[in-house]
Amino acid sequence: MGHAVLLAVALFAATAEASTFSIIPGAPLGGGPSQILTPGDTFVDRETFLPFTQIALQYNAEVLFGTPLNVVTTVAPNNGNFFGILNLQFTWFDVADGTVTTLTVTDASGHPLDTSLSLVLPGGFTYRLAVRGTASFQDNDGYFLTISPVLTPLPSTLALFGSVLLGSALLATRRRKPTGSMPALPRAILDWAN
Repeated sequence: MGHAVLLAVALFAATAEASTFSIIPGAPLGGGPSQILTPGDTFVDRETFLPFTQIALQYNAEVLFGTPLNVVTTVAPNNGNFFGILNLQFTWFDVADGTVTTLTVTDASGHPLDTSLSLVLPGGFTYRLAVRGTASFQDNDGYFLTISPVLTPLPSTLALFGSVLLGSALLATRRRKPTGSMPALPRAILDWAN
């Protein structure tokens, strides 16, 4: 029973461990100080560009430890409803394995397509968020970027599995017979021996 209780405690303790998310604006943003975010915190960045600027920015991020984090990336236009950036894309990269996913915000004409992305990033890995696009002919076109980590809940089936495992262990210990006794022989074997 001791092993089952330890396993059940470990399963439920894992749900309480909070991951932290570190993000650093990278080149050519000047590599600002690292911001440590916990679930519920938000990283906000505002970028504006001169006309016809080729945009190539990156943010370095790391899920430091613990359970996976659901990271919500949201982009809003700097000027009302128009980004003024053509082919604006935000691509999350796993530094070790390559592209995780891409959020395509605007098309080749600068029309908005999608402004939010939610993805699960496992703990203990380093990631990079690359921003690509081309500013249009207007001054001060740009974006507001928000990144919010949210703790990924464990599936309810995992809690159910832990409960069943604990219950099975308790039932198994209640049904054990004393260690020194011999099981009774079935009546058919006793009749055959006589």
